[in-house]
Amino acid sequence: MARRFLALTVALVLVPAASRAQGPAPAQPPASLDRLLLEAAREGHVNATGQLLAQGADANASGESGLTALMIASANGHALVVRRLLAHGADAAAREPRYGANALTVAARRGHFDIAVALLERGAAADSAETRTGLTALALAAGAGSAELVAELLARGADVSAAAQDGFTALMGGAVGGSDKVVQVLLDARAALDATRLDGASALFIAAEAGHEAIVRRLIRAGTRTDIVTRDGHTPLGRAAARGDAATAAVLIEAGMSPDSRERGETPLMRAVRRGDDRLIELLLAAGANVNAVSEPEGHTALMLAANRSLVTLVERLIAAGADVNIRARDGWTAAAAAEMIGETELAERLRRAARRTAP
Repeated sequence: MARRFLALTVALVLVPAASRAQGPAPAQPPASLDRLLLEAAREGHVNATGQLLAQGADANASGESGLTALMIASANGHALVVRRLLAHGADAAAREPRYGANALTVAARRGHFDIAVALLERGAAADSAETRTGLTALALAAGAGSAELVAELLARGADVSAAAQDGFTALMGGAVGGSDKVVQVLLDARAALDATRLDGASALFIAAEAGHEAIVRRLIRAGTRTDIVTRDGHTPLGRAAARGDAATAAVLIEAGMSPDSRERGETPLMRAVRRGDDRLIELLLAAGANVNAVSEPEGHTALMLAANRSLVTLVERLIAAGADVNIRARDGWTAAAAAEMIGETELAERLRRAARRTAP
């Protein structure tokens, strides 16, 4: 409907005077032409864009949001409209007020290679960044998963180590975007492996949190640190465990991360038990996770957590792996008490019998 409405509107504005019933068509006010130009840029109408520009529409027209026609066309992937606007003097360096983005950062965020090249050819800086956030076109292209655009920006001089105001780098963008190829391009350009955001997160942490196993593996092979702890106490293995991502967890453990590395006072095994994730639990037990580790500060064990969730089979599995039924939490709770609290009286009694058998 929007496309048909726009086409009709433009046709009414631009129909030649000779085809009108009586006399010449009244001239359209500039503001009206500019509004139509913004809509043509949004919808990708190349001919309408050219005709509106020929009638006097401003190539640098912007809407209430401050986005110019060039930015709008760049965001929506309309390369021919972008080229038409540039040919009529659209300013590739213009910025919108909210983030300080220009047309190149807008195009990079969407991974629009052809549009980015057109803008670069018209003088857009390869090192362009949003002025309010510091996010670079390179980081945005990496986040969009466009290895082609990442390579192009690097070839034109983009700084692979540039960081946003919060420390976010292009390599972190690649970790978010999930493209193994993008990450390799950045590593080949000597991206800083262990740079961190202000919160302490590295590219490895971000990839683990997002579940991008292949990127985690690639970063580890490149030599990144695995002993990352963010300011709020999160770790790569803890994030993988919280997501139930056994594949990524296995890569991290294989790289040397302790299966007992804590995240906010809990071990990965505790996180896996909370999820009832049998695959991850077996992986951690096989890796030597301490089945009797206690949380901080509560003093809960994986066995208590399983008992408090009616996970009877898991309770038996943990006991078989050496879980101590006699451990008491800070508040005096045992696994039996945890089961009884939720009405699992039979399980509670079985745990009490086991406690009596193993009591010192």
